[in-house]
Amino acid sequence: MKIEILIGEIVSVVLIAIGLYFIVLGIDLLQPGRYAVVAGVASLASGLLIIGSSVTLLRTILISLTAEKKESI
Repeated sequence: MKIEILIGEIVSVVLIAIGLYFIVLGIDLLQPGRYAVVAGVASLASGLLIIGSSVTLLRTILISLTAEKKESI
């Protein structure tokens, strides 16, 4: 069970990094003088969705760890 939790935590951190990359890319595409407004908005939305899903994954892992510790007590 511990290895699955570790893998889940690693995946969640990687997803947060990818989400942050998409947000930075979206902000860069929305700079004045660029004609990629639609791509910038789509990139921002993708980044926010990825970060939201990775935070949900982390919350699920923490809830399962807490439940597991309460069962062992």
